Amino acid sequence: MKTLVPILFVVFTWWFSTGVVLWLATRTGGNRQYRLMAMLAIGGLGLIGIWASAYPALFPSVPAWSLPYLGFSAALAVWAPIEFTFLTGILTGPRLLRCPPGSTEVERFGYAFKALSHHEYALAGALGLIAVITLPNGSFAAFAVFLLLWLMRLSAKFTLFSGAPKFAQEMMPQQIAHLQSYIRHDRIGPFFWIAMPILTLTFIAAVFSIAMGSVTPEFRTLSIMLTTLVGLGALEHWFMILPVTDSALWRWALPGTQKQTARAVGSRPGATVTTQRRPNHSNQQTRLRVAPGYQRAQQPRRGAAT
Repeated sequence: MKTLVPILFVVFTWWFSTGVVLWLATRTGGNRQYRLMAMLAIGGLGLIGIWASAYPALFPSVPAWSLPYLGFSAALAVWAPIEFTFLTGILTGPRLLRCPPGSTEVERFGYAFKALSHHEYALAGALGLIAVITLPNGSFAAFAVFLLLWLMRLSAKFTLFSGAPKFAQEMMPQQIAHLQSYIRHDRIGPFFWIAMPILTLTFIAAVFSIAMGSVTPEFRTLSIMLTTLVGLGALEHWFMILPVTDSALWRWALPGTQKQTARAVGSRPGATVTTQRRPNHSNQQTRLRVAPGYQRAQQPRRGAAT
């Protein structure tokens, strides 16, 4: 149970928090500012939780065994509002256009960075703030969790950029649909074959370290949590290239999928029927050197930055 409980905690918290952020980010209506305020409040509570986990002496009533759980939950709470602003298009990057057809790989990388840079800066800033709060006191639970989430997100983005033929497009809301033009759909990119051995070897080494090491119960719990996150990160990478509908894990959070899926007759098990409007996309198009799958660059949104 000492091993199973932190594993189940990480898996459930990762799945549920991802679904909640997706649900809030894909809702339509004029109350987005209230959802943003709620997410920012959650982020504020996360910073308080990180501070509490870093200075347990100030909270003697908090049991030591709960500190890894507190640090993990608080790091996810800080991650959530940044993810929300990304999925809603509030905080992505200065470039709001699709990738121009015929761009070279270097040009495509430059365009992609401009389309995502503000989001990356926000994550890096949050990581720095967490480091300032936690590391001076020698408590690195929340910092390690957030750092690992950031590294896995970077790896996933590079994998999508280099080639991910089975990426679940319904996981990308319409507000940031232009970012799909920076994803290659015609191949398994080379970065996948770099990331997977690293993730696999890291996971195996961490498992052996936990099994053979003699550490405090709190450190062991944190190690199990981080190892579980690495395993989930590897699974996320496989979902990008295998014909597996990973969006089914969050079907309840995606708009227009629940009722349509229930009404679908004769559809294959696990298939998701969605009424979300998708951009003009066809994976059969392979003539373009950049973002294969897009027949043409759509017109820029009114007032968009170039």
